[in-house]
Amino acid sequence: TDGHFADVNDFAASTLGYHIRRAPVPADAATPKAFRRFEHPHPNDCWQSDMTDGPWLPDPEDPARKRKCYLHGFIDDHSRKVMHAQFYWRESLPALENCFRQAIARHGIPSMAYWDNGSAYRANQLRRMAARLRVQIVFATPYSPEGKGKIERFWATLKGALYQEIERADFNGLDELNRFLWAWLDAHYTHRVHSQTGTTPHDRWEAGRHRIREISPEELADTFLWEDERHVVKTGDVCLAGNRYPVPASLVGQRVMVRYDPYDLTEIKVFARGQLVGAFRPQQLVSRTFAKARPHDEGPPKPLDSSRRFKERLLATAEATDERWAERAASVP
Repeated sequence: TDGHFADVNDFAASTLGYHIRRAPVPADAATPKAFRRFEHPHPNDCWQSDMTDGPWLPDPEDPARKRKCYLHGFIDDHSRKVMHAQFYWRESLPALENCFRQAIARHGIPSMAYWDNGSAYRANQLRRMAARLRVQIVFATPYSPEGKGKIERFWATLKGALYQEIERADFNGLDELNRFLWAWLDAHYTHRVHSQTGTTPHDRWEAGRHRIREISPEELADTFLWEDERHVVKTGDVCLAGNRYPVPASLVGQRVMVRYDPYDLTEIKVFARGQLVGAFRPQQLVSRTFAKARPHDEGPPKPLDSSRRFKERLLATAEATDERWAERAASVP
C-alpha cells in the first residue's frame, strides 16, 4: 500500500475474508478446554449445590395469578444421591440455608460445598455456618456450568421427567409440589441405577456411610444460629427486630455479638469479647421472627379461633364503651 494504510472499503469482500482467516488467533481462543470427568472418592467428600427456575404456581396472595417458584438442591458428588431438594418462592439466603440444614440433618456433614457465586451463597451468615461445621467452601467459576456438571445434569433429568407433568397436574401450592418432588426422588431417582456409576445413588451412598460425620439436632440448631453485632444502649438493653433484651449493666456502651434463631426470637445468646455472657429473653416479644428469615411466602394467614375470640372481645368492649359514652352524653345538661 505504498507505506500508508488503505481504507477497508478499498478491499473486495473476498480479499478481506482471506486476511482475516490468516490473522493469528489468541492461544486461549484457539485451544478448546477439556472438561474431564471427575468424582470424589467417598460420599460427603463434596456436595454440589445450585438453584434453578421452578414451575409457575398460583400466587398464594392472589390465586387468580401465577407466580414462579425456585428449586434449591444439594447433590453428593460421589454417589449422585440428592441430599435435599425443595421448591421455594425465593432465591434468598433463608431458602438456601433451610435446604442446607435439612440436607445435613438427613445425611451428615460434607467436607466440601461446591456451589454458585450468587449473593445468597456468598452471604456472611452462610460462611459462618460452614466454618462452624468445618466445611470448605469452593465457588464455581462464573459462566462455567461445566464445573457443576453433576447437579446441572440432575436439573436436566428432573425437568425432562417432571416439569411437563407439573404444568398439567394443577398443583395448588408449594407443599403439594414438594411432596410430589420427594415422592419422585424416592421412586424414580434415588433407587434406580445411575448411568455413570452403574449402581443406585442410594446404594453407593450407603456403602460409605461409615465415613459420614454426624451431628446432633442440638448442635445443628446451634450451628445455624444467625450472628450479628449489636450496641448495648444506655438502658442496658440489646435491640433486635424491635425486641429489647435486658443484659448486665456492665455491658452498657459496649458492642456485643448476638447469636439467635431467626425463626424464634424468644431467646438470644450474647457474647462479649468472645465469651458467652448468657441467654436472655425480651421484656416483651414484639417480633417472634426476624424480618429477613422467610424461606418462602406462606400465603395469607389462616383464620384462628383464638384470633376470632380476641376480635369479638374487643368489639364487645367497644360496644360497652360506646354505650357508656352515650349515657354520659345524655346526662349532660
